[in-house]
Amino acid sequence: MIRHEREAQGKTLACYFAGFCFLTIAFLAPDAGNLNGRSFFIIVSSSPWETWGDWAAAWCSLKVIFLSLGVFLVLRALESLFSSFTRKSTARILLTLIGAPIAGFGLGVYYLIKSVF
Repeated sequence: MIRHEREAQGKTLACYFAGFCFLTIAFLAPDAGNLNGRSFFIIVSSSPWETWGDWAAAWCSLKVIFLSLGVFLVLRALESLFSSFTRKSTARILLTLIGAPIAGFGLGVYYLIKSVF
């Protein structure tokens, strides 16, 4: 049983570390072009369909995808951590919150397609 718990803890730690890396990329990667201090959400949402190859918006949509993946992985790691303890209700709440980054990932893919094609 101890070996199984160590493997589960290792997977949880790896999931948390990967999520932290994605969050670091999303927040600390340089912005594309001259954005004048605007948020990457504003840049990606203001890209029109008529402009193909808007690479600044494409990079910002990748940052939205990285942000969504990072939040998803961190919430998943916390959910598995709480489910191993006696805090089952907290794990269920975190499992419910995972829907938001999934929607953010879909939105990022939509904006990526919108900005490139």
